[in-house]
Amino acid sequence: MSKITLCLIAANRPNFLKEMLNSIRHQSCKDFDLIISDDSKNSLTKSEIEALPNNARYIWNPIPLGEAANSNQVIRLSNTEYVTLIHDDDKLHYQYVEKILNYLENNEPDVLMVNQWYINEQSRIFYGRNLNPKIRFIRLNPRDILLKLLSLQKIHPIYTPGLIFKRRFMDKIEFSEEIGTHIDTNFLLKLLLSVKSFDVLNYYLYFSRVSPNSGRGNSSRKGNSFLEQINIYVDFYKYLDSKDISIEGCSLDFTKNAYIRNVVLSLNNPFFWTSFHNKNFLIKLNKLIDIYKSVIAIKPMYALSVRLNFLFLASAIMPINYIERRYSYFISKIK
Repeated sequence: MSKITLCLIAANRPNFLKEMLNSIRHQSCKDFDLIISDDSKNSLTKSEIEALPNNARYIWNPIPLGEAANSNQVIRLSNTEYVTLIHDDDKLHYQYVEKILNYLENNEPDVLMVNQWYINEQSRIFYGRNLNPKIRFIRLNPRDILLKLLSLQKIHPIYTPGLIFKRRFMDKIEFSEEIGTHIDTNFLLKLLLSVKSFDVLNYYLYFSRVSPNSGRGNSSRKGNSFLEQINIYVDFYKYLDSKDISIEGCSLDFTKNAYIRNVVLSLNNPFFWTSFHNKNFLIKLNKLIDIYKSVIAIKPMYALSVRLNFLFLASAIMPINYIERRYSYFISKIK
């Protein structure tokens, strides 16, 4: 029995899908399962299905599920110890499976991440983090990453596509379609909350495509809106409530002005420094403090969601009525 399943979701990008399947077909290690859940308008042909690598299981959804439900389905169809969710417009390094399995021979992390190249529509590499060749694996603390994500602190970059994790965690968590196009980030928060170990395999093994036409088109809800960014955290805190989970440090004591201090400290960023000197900034700042207090009065734990979006909304380009309108929506979501 294989140790890992490649769980591939697809949606109306046939040329990119061919590239992904070709990269799977040319893996140096063939010891893996492959499941494809396809939201495309047209199914693969019989000959294309027969030519799939590793006797893949192929599921075509005549009624598209949307990215979240499609992701949940393809992972839950697997029965291996580990799974990895991959996207049809990305590609795998030919040693992706080999390097992962070699690492898992002597290590059993709940989550394993590999580093990524970013590629354009022509599959040319245009960006990748500098790696230290002397450090081939890194061990991270999941709870520490979670708290830093929630409090806007700098963390080791986390790449969700191509992330390897134990299949059993899908019994507790799932992708939420309510989030829209930000389901990866929301799922990552839930995953970090659930796991105890998180390792990084410091090799470039995954190619993530970034282009105007690739943009995670599996989602049934398009857009990259501010409201959807809010929903990432609203949904996460609702998840905590539903599980009766509290996290130490996930509330802010407004009376000690810790929140405002952190905002001021962040103004060493030139963009926000420019905003600070704008004559309307202090007016907006006071307005946002009032909004912050109203949210705290409803539910203290939701403070961090407000904090996350504070600097964006307080910038000089945002009129006060826009701020009021957006936070009226936010407050309605958490009541």
